[in-house]
Amino acid sequence: MIGLLVLALVAPISSANAAWVSYQSSPNDRFNAADVKPEYDVVSIDIGIPDDSPNEIYFFLEFSQPITNSQFADGKGSWASVMLDMDNDGKADFSMDTSSQSYSNNFYHTAKFTNRQGVVPMSDSRCMAITWTNLVNDAKWIAFRIQKTCLNFTGTFGVRGYADFNSSDNATSDWAPDEFWKVNLAGGVIATPTPTPTPTINTNQIAIDAKRAANLAKISAQEAYEGFTSSKDECLEISSSFDDELVQELFDSTELNSYCNQLDLEASSLLRKIEALDPETVRTTDAANREIDTANKLAQGADALNAEIQDITDELSATESQLSDLVEATNYFNDYESNSIEQIDLLKERIGMLPATLQSTLKKSNDFKALASFQRQVETVLKSKDSILDSLTGVKRPSQITPSINSMNSLKSQLPSLNTLKRNLQALDKKIPAVVCQKGSLVVSASKTGKCAKGFEPIPTK
Repeated sequence: MIGLLVLALVAPISSANAAWVSYQSSPNDRFNAADVKPEYDVVSIDIGIPDDSPNEIYFFLEFSQPITNSQFADGKGSWASVMLDMDNDGKADFSMDTSSQSYSNNFYHTAKFTNRQGVVPMSDSRCMAITWTNLVNDAKWIAFRIQKTCLNFTGTFGVRGYADFNSSDNATSDWAPDEFWKVNLAGGVIATPTPTPTPTINTNQIAIDAKRAANLAKISAQEAYEGFTSSKDECLEISSSFDDELVQELFDSTELNSYCNQLDLEASSLLRKIEALDPETVRTTDAANREIDTANKLAQGADALNAEIQDITDELSATESQLSDLVEATNYFNDYESNSIEQIDLLKERIGMLPATLQSTLKKSNDFKALASFQRQVETVLKSKDSILDSLTGVKRPSQITPSINSMNSLKSQLPSLNTLKRNLQALDKKIPAVVCQKGSLVVSASKTGKCAKGFEPIPTK
């Protein structure tokens, strides 16, 4: 599912002596590797929620030395991060990271927000993080801020700071505290904390961040829609991917190939709304928030469509097994017809070769009458079978195949026993002479010795 941008773009403004709903400080780290550079020595983490912005969380990563402007923009890949363990398994799930942008005075800029739940850390747009410090006052901390609503902060979670000088050297990194610090935002109320998070308002930067966030929101919505179109392509491929030709023929006889298109109208409407988003016109944080909210809802709509089309794809995939059952049932009836009706027709052809009087005698026999009754019963069942297969032309949903399978299987029990047929065929076969004698259109029986009179041609009846 595409991550949603749910952060309201409000500048992190708090007076120097602002009260806090909650403010907590972690233990200091107790160990530093020998090669850690002093300016990258992380000491502890503070977390605060200001009373004038209770929906925001501030994280302060404390260092042993004052921060410099290019400390994490030195071209060597140096970086710092606040790691979040949301499920308390001792592993980082998300993080707020410094970017390649230098710190300036006490202005803030956009930070990276990273999803670390997979094998490879990935950029994630669900939280829009900002970062700043106070170079004017030689601050020993860098701050990060995100919205409380972008992750589930209602319970206990883990926090840990990290800093790394020259990320390619596999050394000179530091953690604080020594393990994830367990935090619950419900505790730790302090009236006047240190340090005070008071970045200066940079109105130009606010406008830039507002536009950037709105653009990211639109991109998220577009990516969500692209996920739907990709899933629909997979759905359409199902209609031509069956290995069994008979199964493919049955599928092609239905209207199931249009099953993947049932969401097209809703998808087209959603796409028009996404394309109508215009983040480049955003000039204020309020306008950006409205644009982000609209984009988030559209992304959610696209995610819902994607889930629906995947369910549809799963349904269509299951039709291969259903149609295979129908093919198996059809083959059963075809084999039965070959072993019954075709045998009856062959016997009738042989009887048709006999003299008229003998034909009449055989057709009046109980065995022939039983044979005719058998044939009528079988043909009635086969006609019902054909009707079931013909009804597939109206099938628009996979669920409509199951009744056809049930009906086909039920028809099997209506077929008479082939053993009965075999006995009738054998009884009539014994009454049919092996040879008849023919002269022109005249057909007569052979003599008891099986010979024909002069001028008559012997005709085998088998």
